[in-house]
Amino acid sequence: MFQSKEQRELRRQREEKLQQLSQQVQRLQGELKPRREEYDRRVETLARSVSDKWEYIEVLNLSVEGMNKAGSAGWELVSVGTFDIIENNYRSLFTRYVFKRKVPEIPEALTVQLADIFEVERQIQMLEAEIEQLKKQS
Repeated sequence: MFQSKEQRELRRQREEKLQQLSQQVQRLQGELKPRREEYDRRVETLARSVSDKWEYIEVLNLSVEGMNKAGSAGWELVSVGTFDIIENNYRSLFTRYVFKRKVPEIPEALTVQLADIFEVERQIQMLEAEIEQLKKQS
């Protein structure tokens, strides 16, 4: 098939751009692996070194539906007790429910590090999409 000089030049430029983009992807993937490994190592170290922290709530006279909602929000029932209050010769019986849930504790440095990893992954995805577009034009 005959190609004009301009067509050959456009094809050469596309191929050069593809090569540059592929090199950028490879470079970013090379950077990503040690970043991800370092992040995973730090998270594992943190998980072993930090004791669990909990928050607690106390709720009176809760329905089953209310307990299910608390469970869906991550709360675990740890105690149930009853007590009564007598006022003006009238006795009121109450049930007290105590729930707890873990308080996630992620140091800001790890959050920043994870955001950096996500940014590199986003860049790789954008470059790969651009590579696909250039390949379709060929």
